[in-house]
Amino acid sequence: MKILGCHILGFGCYQDASFTFEDGLNTVLRENGTGKSTLQAFLRVMLYGFKNETKKTKERERELRRPWRGTAYGGTLDVEASEKTYRIERAFGSKASEDRLLVFDLVTRNLTDDLTETPGKALFGVDSDTFERTAFVSEESIQTYVTDGVHAKLGNLSEDPADVNRYEKAMKLLTDFLNRNSEARSTGELYQLNDRVAKAEQETASAGSVEKALAENARVLNELRKEEEKLGKEADELAEKQKILSAYQSLSVERATYEELKKAAEERGNEVKAARDAMPGEVPSGAELKTADDWLQEAETCRKLAENERLSEADEQLFAAYEEEFRNGEADPEEADRLLDVSGRLQQSRVELRAKRNEREREKETGEGQAAAIRKTAVRSFIFAAPALAAFIILLAVTLSGALPGAAVWPYVLMGALLLLAVGLAAFGMISLKKAKQKADRTVSAYMESGEALQKSEAGLQQAEEKLRSFLALFGRVSPADGAGKEIMEILKDQNVHQKLQEKRKRFEKFETMQTNAERSLDAFLDRFSAPDDGGKDRETRLRELSEKVLRLKTSGEEMLRAKQTLQRFELEQDIAALESIERPEGAETLEELAEKQRENRKRAEELRTLSGKYEQENERLKERLSDLEDEAGRLVGMRIERVALREKVRIMEKTKTLLAEARRSLSEKYADPVQKSFEEYAKTILDGTGLKFDLDADGHAVIEDRGLIRSADLFSSGYQTLTYFCLRLALVDAMYGNERPVIFLDDPFAELDEPKLRKAKELISSAAERYQILYFTCHPSRV
Repeated sequence: MKILGCHILGFGCYQDASFTFEDGLNTVLRENGTGKSTLQAFLRVMLYGFKNETKKTKERERELRRPWRGTAYGGTLDVEASEKTYRIERAFGSKASEDRLLVFDLVTRNLTDDLTETPGKALFGVDSDTFERTAFVSEESIQTYVTDGVHAKLGNLSEDPADVNRYEKAMKLLTDFLNRNSEARSTGELYQLNDRVAKAEQETASAGSVEKALAENARVLNELRKEEEKLGKEADELAEKQKILSAYQSLSVERATYEELKKAAEERGNEVKAARDAMPGEVPSGAELKTADDWLQEAETCRKLAENERLSEADEQLFAAYEEEFRNGEADPEEADRLLDVSGRLQQSRVELRAKRNEREREKETGEGQAAAIRKTAVRSFIFAAPALAAFIILLAVTLSGALPGAAVWPYVLMGALLLLAVGLAAFGMISLKKAKQKADRTVSAYMESGEALQKSEAGLQQAEEKLRSFLALFGRVSPADGAGKEIMEILKDQNVHQKLQEKRKRFEKFETMQTNAERSLDAFLDRFSAPDDGGKDRETRLRELSEKVLRLKTSGEEMLRAKQTLQRFELEQDIAALESIERPEGAETLEELAEKQRENRKRAEELRTLSGKYEQENERLKERLSDLEDEAGRLVGMRIERVALREKVRIMEKTKTLLAEARRSLSEKYADPVQKSFEEYAKTILDGTGLKFDLDADGHAVIEDRGLIRSADLFSSGYQTLTYFCLRLALVDAMYGNERPVIFLDDPFAELDEPKLRKAKELISSAAERYQILYFTCHPSRV
């Protein structure tokens, strides 16, 4: 089988791209990130379709390979197999059911059903996983091993190796079951079941100690409840004493509060009077102060904006110069563009005009020369006709005079011929003269017409030059016509700068006017509310001082009102006469001392409640524990029965796994020879001089024999692992595919090899390329 070429309509980074391939080694040398792996993936997908189609995330290969630019998703693949050539055409949708697969016979150009199921499987006789384990080396891994699909293909067991393919699945299920139920692993069900049985046996033995603890808890709990009752009576007595003493102290506090409220109301009134005396005139409202503050902010903002827009001295001079230049008005941009176009065409028009003048003179000379030549021809015709006519007249005279014999005929014939010759030459001369005249007339007419056209063109040029001179003169510029375009561009440039300076100047004047208006409004406000400029203070300071006075007056007034209202409410709510006649109750204890005793009482009561609660919780816990132990004793019997059954099931599964592995090994040994021999042949290339020997175990895994010891190839360096698995892939390809040899895909698998191992890898590639078509994708020329 051979891939002839492909065309990618859209796939990943590719769009409308074509590739062709030859026999043997085909090297695709490109830098990283330029689509090597994408091209290899396209070829695999065209043969086998997308991977990970069951995933519901964006990691699906269908989504990862969707065209970057939103073009058509798919392409074609031309292959040669079994002496036929096919074109595989695929179009991909958002899911597999929307895909389209067509296969054409390239000889007949007709659709065919030969490869329409899965082209790769129809061509190679293996599924996608088996193909990727042998002939398809992706960028992710070169590592391989003999899978069920490989076993089925090697053993040629059936067209559909479903039974053999179930081996790995069955072994995995058996292994998973034994691991889940292992008695040796801490995560195994039997291990955990043994642990639960041991714990249950240990727990059920502690039921007697739990019953004793319950009896002791009940005794302690009874004593705690008696002490709680005693503390409750003491707390009632203390509370009564606190109530009497607290009533006295409350009245004392209320009397002191009343005195403080009266004093506070008087002080707030004095503060209001002082604040109002500081503002003898009108008091501004909050809204008016806010407006004044807005004027202050506006003035400052406009000042900064005006300063930013102020023209520098150089800009002022430049602006004055531009004002002088554009004193007659600014240029119309559309007219300037038209004149620029005229100026650009003017020089070309002059050259064309000179060429037309020269052509006109040449045409005149040519026409006159042709007319003169025709006239010369006519003159020659008349010259030749005259002798013939003279000879005719002489012969006629001689004949009429009777000098010739009367019976002679030849004179008449000769006279007729001479007459015809003379008449013909004369007619030709007349026609030539007429043609010469017509030619001369046409030449003169064309000359006159071209002269009129030239005059119009010259007039147009003069008019255009006059327009350019008039336009430039408006702006004080005088320039030859050839340099008018440059002058117009300079005018437009000056005009642009002039407009910008003009706009900046207008913005400056606008902001300056706004600043002045805001300052005037603010000054009028400050003067109105008795805040004149009496000490050289700036407007912001004057406004702030005024605002502080207003705020002080407002705050003191609100505080005075609150103080009076508080005093009035207190007088309404309290019995003032009773407050003034209160007396201290009898007894040496203070309210603080009573409160301390009460706190100690509550603290001890709380401790007792907490302790009682703990004992009650412990009681409940012990009761639950005792109930759990009874339940646990019942479960223990069930767990022992379950353990016996599970051990028997594990024994059966272990025996099943052993028998299945032996059957697999027995089957593998029947067809391991071809793979073994081919693998050893390839391994000679990479082991030469190392003292090592490669081999395959009964399950088709690569091993290395080193000084009598057999080790897995995975234990050696990554370089030897890469070469080993490459040899195993080639050996599997040799043994599996027979006459219809596959294409071998290599996606830069040797990137990590050192120079000696890379040379061996190149030897392997060269050897394999003699028998297979190889598509080798790499990013570095040293690996080719």
